[in-house]
Amino acid sequence: MSAVQYRVLDGRAVHASEGPDDAEVTMSIARDIALSDGFEADIEFMRGRLKVTGPTSGVFAALRSNGATTTLLRLASPS
Repeated sequence: MSAVQYRVLDGRAVHASEGPDDAEVTMSIARDIALSDGFEADIEFMRGRLKVTGPTSGVFAALRSNGATTTLLRLASPS
């Protein structure tokens, strides 16, 4: 699987991120969307609210593993 960087945004500013800066795949979502009830990264990707860059195979691998949902929820949660 490709290296992934996850980003949770507050407006245009990065609230929290995890993963290497040179990752092949990046996933970004607004914090309020990630904190909404029933958040699932794959559904938000299909709705166009989870922004991704990188090779499609790496994006789909990260979404399939359910690691994207877990990681983005953790990063969005209040510290």
